[in-house]
Amino acid sequence: MKREIASREELMSAFRYNPKTGFFYRKSDGDGKGKLGKIVGCKSGAGYIRIFYNGRYYLAHRLAWLFHYGVWPVQTDHINRIKQDNRIKNLRECDTKTNMRNKGAQKRNTSGVNGVCFDEKRGKWLSHIRGDGKTLILGRFPDVLSAAQARYDAEVKYKYTECIENPTSLRFIKASVNGR
Repeated sequence: MKREIASREELMSAFRYNPKTGFFYRKSDGDGKGKLGKIVGCKSGAGYIRIFYNGRYYLAHRLAWLFHYGVWPVQTDHINRIKQDNRIKNLRECDTKTNMRNKGAQKRNTSGVNGVCFDEKRGKWLSHIRGDGKTLILGRFPDVLSAAQARYDAEVKYKYTECIENPTSLRFIKASVNGR
């Protein structure tokens, strides 16, 4: 059985948060575990840092928001996409749409660019994006660079670039131009 969510005051009496490093430190040994001043938290299966307190796990990025702003966030996004980077300057409250747009390329992605994949039937690179609630096909291209450029142009049009610090499409284009 899960315990009730601890109050901000209770959590702040147990832990100290450093907004410049994103780390949490033990302030008290209220649960009888660990040493005072020690960095707390462990990596979850999903890759986020979680902190155990009084019979319950708390996600460190949500705690960081609570400690810094005094309220629980509705949803928090890691701007640089690094799930363990809980510095306050790397966190922002956002909606699901923004959070989903700020995803890196998936492990099974073969192009390295979100929204670009190889269409084996046609032997071309397919570029697509979600815009206005629908998946839009941007076209099929003879090379991955052209498909990435189409994706980046669409990201600008649909304002993805406002919520993504470094889109995979732009990184790919820059690397191709620089010969990497």
